[in-house]
Amino acid sequence: MLTLFALGLFACGGETIEATATAGNTAKGALGVLAPDVLGATWQVRMAVAANRAPFEGREGWTGWFGGRRLAPLDAFRADKDALAQARAHTEFAAAYRQGAVLASHATVQVYGVDAQATDPAETSYLVGVSGAFLNEAVWRAKLGGAASSKVSAVADQDKAWTAWAASGAVWPADAPAGSGPGAPAAEGAAAVP
Repeated sequence: MLTLFALGLFACGGETIEATATAGNTAKGALGVLAPDVLGATWQVRMAVAANRAPFEGREGWTGWFGGRRLAPLDAFRADKDALAQARAHTEFAAAYRQGAVLASHATVQVYGVDAQATDPAETSYLVGVSGAFLNEAVWRAKLGGAASSKVSAVADQDKAWTAWAASGAVWPADAPAGSGPGAPAAEGAAAVP
């Protein structure tokens, strides 16, 4: 408990940092968990100094961003021509969308793959196949092509496109080799990604 209190004082103290020793423990001993230079380099400690916060405080974009609003600050970042802020925002949006795709893929595989019912329409194989591609799980990815004869032409067309993409050897996630994720340009000689 004393360690957490001392760390809290260290992180929130401002320009100078002082901690009071109690019950025979010294502040140095309580803070000995992390080297002072490592702890001092953390974002939370650096932002305890007013001069370090100055570039962010009072600017509409950053105020909105740290206030938990995510879309409105983008316009302010664009107006300020703050490329670093725009990159940060887009990186966080990409991470959220990726997590959403992974979460939805797991749910789809569970409902229409693991718990599949004989009465499920053929189009569910397309959903499971795309989910398997997102999860990079061959057993579910192999379901692509099962909806190619669907009476819903849009589903049949997409199933054929994803099947061709999978047959080209492409993989996802986006940190796989270039040109291999859904929506990415196809690698030379590979099928275009749907």
